[in-house]
Amino acid sequence: MALTVEDGTGLSEADSLVSLATFNAFLSDNAISTTATDAQKEAWLREATRYHEATYDYPAPVLNSTQALRLPLNQVITMADGRAWDGVPAKLQEAICLLAAEARNGPLVVNQAAKRKVKSKTDVIESEFVYDEADRRRVFLAADDLVRQLGGWKASGLTQVSRA
Repeated sequence: MALTVEDGTGLSEADSLVSLATFNAFLSDNAISTTATDAQKEAWLREATRYHEATYDYPAPVLNSTQALRLPLNQVITMADGRAWDGVPAKLQEAICLLAAEARNGPLVVNQAAKRKVKSKTDVIESEFVYDEADRRRVFLAADDLVRQLGGWKASGLTQVSRA
């Protein structure tokens, strides 16, 4: 299945914020070699986009209610350096490319509930569990920084309440 890349108009079928051509150029520009097929690279781009959708938020609502992805927004955003962006900015495409390149090394989100028993005692009931090192949450600081430069932030999952 071919990628449907968001073009800045709020496509209802979009499943990636970056095209395969843009990702291939990113890999080449950064001397990242891979023998992956185009289908594998597209899968990495979809995973990177899903990670972005689940992890980051922005200070404006979506462009339209039928769009598949969080971007584009319904207003122009001004970055801290005074530049405005709308649609899908280059910095965000770079963040998605960074995440897709990391997806080569395994899932971007790992099972936080994965743990193993390391100690068990029967006399006085005692069990000890630890999380496997391989199952720790991965951190993508470069992608976080790029999103932050665009005015976005990591969604915490917490609800913020304010009084009027």
